[in-house]
Formats: sequence, structure tokens, C-alpha cells
Amino acid sequence: RDITERKQMERRLNYMSLHDPLTGLFNRAYFEQEMKRHDGGRQSLGIIICDVDGLKLVNDTLGHEKGDALLIAAARMIKGAFRGGDMVARIGGDEFGVLLPNRDREVMKKAAGRIRPAIEKYNAAMGPDSPLSVSIGLAFSEDAANTTWLYKEADNSMHREKLHRSQSARSSIVQALMKALSERAFITEG
Repeated sequence: RDITERKQMERRLNYMSLHDPLTGLFNRAYFEQEMKRHDGGRQSLGIIICDVDGLKLVNDTLGHEKGDALLIAAARMIKGAFRGGDMVARIGGDEFGVLLPNRDREVMKKAAGRIRPAIEKYNAAMGPDSPLSVSIGLAFSEDAANTTWLYKEADNSMHREKLHRSQSARSSIVQALMKALSERAFITEG
């Protein structure tokens, strides 16, 4: 019997079970599976957590299509900042995680540092209509003995940055909203 169709369907289902349908990145289940695989290891591990600032405000005011477009753009820029062997995943609605095994702290910081210029370039190209802002947190360990602790450290680092950036991110989103409303109608602007 020819089972080609069945095998293709199995491959497709396997892909869908490990990938986020919107961004094409790995999903949270795969990210957690990889964290467990590195847990207790003796190699260095870096974890980077990125969060799209103000996504709820964008979704509520400009629509989910605009929010999805920002998520796709963020995913593309985050993925582009890392090499092929690094595991990039969408781990929440507006959150991305990156696992960097066998790296040193400086390489991890340089990789994370490539995200901001990519976002600035995107914002310059797109104009003030759809500002993208991402908060980034990182944690590093010489040995990946406790990946849960490492993840919490990266997440806490990201939340600290988010607190420092929240007002300016919210302000730029409100400015974009005001511009969009003023273009639709004079009455709506008021």
C-alpha cells in the first residue's frame, strides 16, 4: 500500500504540534522540552526573554490584525538576531524566548544587542503608524544546572526593563493611535 499521504500528514501534524501558527517559530511546548533537555547539563546556557510592549493596547485600539503584524515583525527581527543553532520560540501571546547553548556571556549580549537596531530600522521604515517596542531580559549560567531558575532570572530582567520602558512605549502607541484617528475624521480626533 502507498502510505505517502499518511506520512506527509504525520509530518505536518508533528510540525504543527511544535510550531506557532502565526509566526512559524517554535512554540512554548517545544521551548519547555528543550529547557528540560538542558536542565542539569554541564554546558553553558543563556536564556533571553523578549516581550512586545503595549500589544494589548494595539490590539484594543488598532485591531488584532495590526497586533498580529507587530508580532510577526517582532518574530522576524528576534529570529534574525540569532544564528541557526539558537532556538527561538514564541512562548506566550506577546513573549518570545531564546535558548543559547554552549555560548559565553559576551556572545549572548551581542546577539541580544542586535535586536534593538533591527527594531529601530523597522520603526524608521514603517513610520510612526505602528511603533514596535520590545523589552529584553537575559540570564546566563556556566552550567545549565537549573534551567527553571535561569528562565525566572531572564523573565525578571525583562520585567525590570519593561518597567523602565513602559511609559515611552505607551506614549508612542498612543501617538500612533491619535494620528490614525485624526486621519479618519476630524470629529473622531476630538
